[in-house]
Amino acid sequence: MQRPHVIILCGSLAATEQFVDGIPEDEIAVERVFSAEQLHRSMSEVAMDAVVVEEKLEGFFSGIDILEKIHHELLRPATILLSPDISQVRDRAQQIGVDRVLPSNTSGSVIAETILTLTHPNADGAKFISDRARRLVGSVSLPNSPPNILLRFAPRLLSEEEISIAELTETISVDPSIAAQLLSLVNSPAMGLSVRVSSLFDAINLLGTRATLALILSCRAHDSFLQFGRKISDSMRSWHQRRSVMVACIASAFVKRLGNVSPETAYLLGLLQELGILVLVEACGATYESMLGRFRHTGHLRLESLERGYLRGLTHADVGAALLENWCLPVPILRLVANHHDDSGQADHWSDGNRQFLAAMRSAEAFVDLADGHVETRHNRFRRAMEAFGRTNRDDILSALNEGIANTVVASELFRAPKPSQTKMRQTLDQLNTILASSPTAADSESESPTSEPAIPG
Repeated sequence: MQRPHVIILCGSLAATEQFVDGIPEDEIAVERVFSAEQLHRSMSEVAMDAVVVEEKLEGFFSGIDILEKIHHELLRPATILLSPDISQVRDRAQQIGVDRVLPSNTSGSVIAETILTLTHPNADGAKFISDRARRLVGSVSLPNSPPNILLRFAPRLLSEEEISIAELTETISVDPSIAAQLLSLVNSPAMGLSVRVSSLFDAINLLGTRATLALILSCRAHDSFLQFGRKISDSMRSWHQRRSVMVACIASAFVKRLGNVSPETAYLLGLLQELGILVLVEACGATYESMLGRFRHTGHLRLESLERGYLRGLTHADVGAALLENWCLPVPILRLVANHHDDSGQADHWSDGNRQFLAAMRSAEAFVDLADGHVETRHNRFRRAMEAFGRTNRDDILSALNEGIANTVVASELFRAPKPSQTKMRQTLDQLNTILASSPTAADSESESPTSEPAIPG
């Protein structure tokens, strides 16, 4: 695959170098320019595959002015605009066909992924999200995208790269609304702290950097649950909100107990994986909500199968990934969300870490489906999903589920979401305890530990 040739124009040399440092030279050829005149001269001499321009520039023209001139006068390459306030330029950018509008503090690695997605239509970044899913997302009124802080740090969530407390504190401190919201959540009764936390640094130090990012995205996700929903009934909205929180908490508990990847990242993925359901309710209205009702009350049905029939091959996983692409989240996160209902086996070639995240997402969703209706097909689906973790001890599975359910109760209180029924959870774990005892794939036959008793808080 030939390297795309990209030209970058920023407001300062320091900004240019900051972006270029994160772009891999072996994948993308970058040319730096420092004025609109240099950009147009270079583009008249060499065919460019993509143009990256910062909105705030020295001189008379803004970045979007330059991209509008390119749109009208030249053979148009892929275009990316970096803006400190996306809401101020979004409408005009759409009118002139700008391909992507990203925050000014987007990392070079995210810009690189975006360039590769735009310039190689057959690359993974475009191939696994269908144009139909993108068009469907574009047909509805979308919630606000995540705060810039998440777009900056999101690429590190799927890696081992550390996020320093000082760096995260500095980044959050420039957004007073996020800082105030974070301190409010940390000091809420649901967190159970005996001493009030007044320092942003102390709050992040207490939570940990990844948990802090998870908490911020949780706030935005719950805002999205409320922003969507003009066409969704109160009962269905409560069901979706409760479902999403439980999937997130149980996915996190599974990787904590059974894996070796970040529980906070698993929580984020679990929270994001069902967002496509809200888009589909918004786009399709009562017809799709009726289909959700059939799925909830008919145990042998699978939601993704119903969706594929009704939507001619699309599922909420496809639509959710298209929404997150619109939010400019990294391609690895999009891929996990898009494939959490894919049984083709392509995940067999993924990294061990991403396979663990996918196993957690699928197992958590299978358990939540089971809690909605105790039927044999859902029991079997949960057992098959758990097989991706390898041979696991029944006690470890039940301990993870107990921890996930307890965390769901705390998260529900924190975000004022509907809590799961404790009676229903006890019944589900009682049944699982019996079934796992006879399952050679889930219970470790070499273990002689005593039978674990399911324990639900409260």
